[in-house]
Amino acid sequence: MQYIKDKFGVKYRLRKSKECDGFLRWDITLNGIRVGYIVGVIKSNHLLELCELVVEDYSQPSGNSTIESLLFNELSEADKVNYRQKGLGKELLKVFINFAREQGFKRICGSVVQTDIVIAAQQGIDLIQWYKRQGFEEGPPYIGAQIAKTYVYLDVNNPRDSNITLDNCSE
Repeated sequence: MQYIKDKFGVKYRLRKSKECDGFLRWDITLNGIRVGYIVGVIKSNHLLELCELVVEDYSQPSGNSTIESLLFNELSEADKVNYRQKGLGKELLKVFINFAREQGFKRICGSVVQTDIVIAAQQGIDLIQWYKRQGFEEGPPYIGAQIAKTYVYLDVNNPRDSNITLDNCSE
């Protein structure tokens, strides 16, 4: 069994799902409750796409919750659990990057949709800057199918020795 720790030293179970049709997924759980996950897809022998990175910010019932509070979604402040801003996203991303290195991928790319940028900003997080602090670079913005995106990418081993262009990340 594998574990990761948050920045406060709490251990979370890390489980990699079986690879299926090039899709990869790691889940983290605490006491049997999924609190985050990362999903990727193998695009080529050299390119791994980061599709989704989620750390939950939601309410979980505690042992003190009543049936009525659960049915009507009226949880008290004591019942609310937030797993964000504990370093779990960073730890999940490290797992993903290490996998890419071990498997010989040259680049990880992904897109950050505008809605995620806005939601993160409401919580005081600059999502693009967060990815940059993790070693990613920002690519050009993209608008397609009415969805605004910003590409982020990471050259896994040597950023100056990659012949994979950002165009390979686009849809």
